[in-house]
Amino acid sequence: MVVDSGLATTDTVFFSSLANGTTGSVVLTATESGSFRDSGTLTVTVGSTTGTQQAPVADVASVNPGTTVPRELCLTASLGPASAAECGDLRLVHALPVLKTRGVGRAPALIYGSQTTELAGHVAAILTLPSGAKFPDSVEAVLKVGGVTKDSARWGGAEFIATRGRRVMLRDTTMATLGAGTATGVYSYTLTPASIYGTTRVVGPVVSGNFTVVDRRASAYGKGWWIAGLEQLIISTSLTWIGGDGSTRIYAPGGANTWVAPNVSRPDSIVKVGVNYERLLRMKGKIVFDASGRHVYTVNRLSDTTAFFYTGTQTKLDSILTPKGPGAAALQQRGWRFDTAPPIG
Repeated sequence: MVVDSGLATTDTVFFSSLANGTTGSVVLTATESGSFRDSGTLTVTVGSTTGTQQAPVADVASVNPGTTVPRELCLTASLGPASAAECGDLRLVHALPVLKTRGVGRAPALIYGSQTTELAGHVAAILTLPSGAKFPDSVEAVLKVGGVTKDSARWGGAEFIATRGRRVMLRDTTMATLGAGTATGVYSYTLTPASIYGTTRVVGPVVSGNFTVVDRRASAYGKGWWIAGLEQLIISTSLTWIGGDGSTRIYAPGGANTWVAPNVSRPDSIVKVGVNYERLLRMKGKIVFDASGRHVYTVNRLSDTTAFFYTGTQTKLDSILTPKGPGAAALQQRGWRFDTAPPIG
């Protein structure tokens, strides 16, 4: 086959078929003027033209985080100073002025996460044709969120071999059309797989799950920006926890005034004390939320307390005051205000 410079062409490759499921390689070698050579390899797996028409089985549980998204466990790669790729998203960090208290330099930081501005509910799935399935013309998956179809896709049947799973991805991009700052929450979805044989559509078992979305498009600190370590709590029958970095976790009722989250690296619970909610940390530390779910105190094992203040019922942070000495009430009037650049005090 001869191809002129700067042009492209299509050709058909014929090869001897082996047993079903056998994998081989097709190699293309290109030569220019008899001296410059390059080659490419395509792996080919033989599918079955016999067997029965069967639908694929979908697995979403093993490839999605669900409502527990611990971003501190993300695969992270540095992109340069104060920037990184974190779980495929862009993360930026901007440090605020340092304030020294009790001999220790302390500095809040603003953190940016692209996933909180470019909203989309991503749902991955492993699609597997059962043993004995006939080679389909194509395989399909349909994603519904809240009972409404949000995405669908088809892949060539040649990409699917019986008993060999293939990972696919669908997503709900309509969340970007919701009002800025209103999309935060937990969403339920279903995924329906199917095999297409000519005009016949063989539908497989419907699988379901949940995902969370954190919407910071209308953040008071700038679109996509938040205070690192400043947590939020959405209070309902269950409690939805949102970390400063956009991590999420659902705490389900676990007894009187107690809510429990899935165990990621340790037992994790929130208790109600008076009108406040306390998220229990290691070494007897705790995060305290007020009745509106705002983060108001961080307390360590020595009861040293960092306090967070807001104006009225607003969720925008007004100021942070640092601990002066032992005890929750011993706050010194030094810290940071978030309507002026320099620290106060």
